Amino acid sequence: MSYELNLDEFPPILREFASYKTAIQGCSQKTSDEYLLDLRTFFRFLLAKDKHIDPDSEEFFEIDISEIDVGYIKSITSEKIYDFLLYTGNVRKNMWSAKARKLSAIKGLFKFMTVKRNYLDENPAADIETPKRKKTLPKVLSLDEARLLLDSVRNDVKSKSRLRDLCIITLFLNCGMRLSELVGIDLVDIEREYQYVRVVGKGSKERIIYLNEACKKVLDEYL
Repeated sequence: MSYELNLDEFPPILREFASYKTAIQGCSQKTSDEYLLDLRTFFRFLLAKDKHIDPDSEEFFEIDISEIDVGYIKSITSEKIYDFLLYTGNVRKNMWSAKARKLSAIKGLFKFMTVKRNYLDENPAADIETPKRKKTLPKVLSLDEARLLLDSVRNDVKSKSRLRDLCIITLFLNCGMRLSELVGIDLVDIEREYQYVRVVGKGSKERIIYLNEACKKVLDEYL
């Protein structure tokens, strides 16, 4: 993060939780800070409901959560967590990833308080499922758009990396490989006659991708 959190703004229980995430679970400082920020939003929402403050107002962002204690957290129910998740989507317009991250912070806090510290007897977040990610079709270039992209790189004669860039984009457009697979290619991964290239994907799984004439040509020109 670009700034340091003022931990005095957070109650002791949240500071204890953040220390546990960093010292015991090995989370980075950035991750711990993100947990605290998400939990601050969660508790501000609960306090706003208690104090009849509009959660869509400027006053919401001034709510002090430093007095939150174990007794208050014991009063939190699953319904209140569901209400917060609805708020993040309807008011804050959070997408799937942001809502899932906030729920992860809440789940982590309650698991810490029930399993690791025995502050609570029951975990109201235990059975709440992570929001499902909406499946969307991948966005692809049309044939004309792909040709235009290749031509723009091929004709950029002032670029010192023209042949390299053309090779990268040609492989990417023709081979269906992931970006991580593409950037991981070494010379030893390319078959001598440019018939195929060996790539390493997710889970360190190795696969062979056979090359068409367009890929063979640009590889030969570049190398």
